[in-house]
Amino acid sequence: MAINFIKELLTFLPGPVNQTENCISELKPHRPLCILLTGLSSSERSLRILRRRLMRDGYNVWIQTFLFQDPKRELNGFEYAAKKLQKLIFHLKYNREISPSHVFILAHSAGGLVGRYYVQVLGGDRECQGLITLATPNQGLWIASLGFFSHLILKAKCLFDILPISPFMRKLNSTPFPKSFPMASFSSTNDLLCPVQQSKLPLKIRNSPLVEEMVIEGVPHRGFLYQQKSYRLIKSWIEKTYPQIKEPSHVEHFKKSS
Repeated sequence: MAINFIKELLTFLPGPVNQTENCISELKPHRPLCILLTGLSSSERSLRILRRRLMRDGYNVWIQTFLFQDPKRELNGFEYAAKKLQKLIFHLKYNREISPSHVFILAHSAGGLVGRYYVQVLGGDRECQGLITLATPNQGLWIASLGFFSHLILKAKCLFDILPISPFMRKLNSTPFPKSFPMASFSSTNDLLCPVQQSKLPLKIRNSPLVEEMVIEGVPHRGFLYQQKSYRLIKSWIEKTYPQIKEPSHVEHFKKSS
């Protein structure tokens, strides 16, 4: 277990960042749009497998990252990142005529806190169809304090925001969740960085009628981005929430357009 934990920690080491794969002209107006939010240390490279699978299955995909190359975003923390997400979604919908019922947010790790803040505090429930969080520390994460002794100190405000005692976490977990908004929260018993207990949603959010929590086995923290098991669950949940995508006419249209 100790070796696996060290391997998980090593995923936080920064690596080379590829050029953006986002291109607004490639977004098709009549396809569902999945906006992928990464965790603190992930680049677009880490989301390539998930992105490719979603595009293969007929979705528009846009990736939003927390990169070291954007100091302002790191210094201002997750609230700033959520406001950037709000502007991004408005921009994409305005320029590509994408309906709110076509927009889903898929957020990994700390990115899920940004997605929740956008939905709960900034009114994002009116601008998108659903939110999926993967291995997100919904209760906060004390282990984030170790980041203050590493290169992640560059993201000090974000690290502080993750701590259970931070004003950001207190505000997020005390703000009511929209009753008519679908959300799925996935966690794994094999996630050593964000254990199931830290991934649990607050009780009053968990009791919302359209909120689901799912605990799976055999998926490490970063595994949510590439394992088939988690992708099948993600895709199944989106299809259940947005049933039009399972209609033969839609699927055929997607394949012909790909």
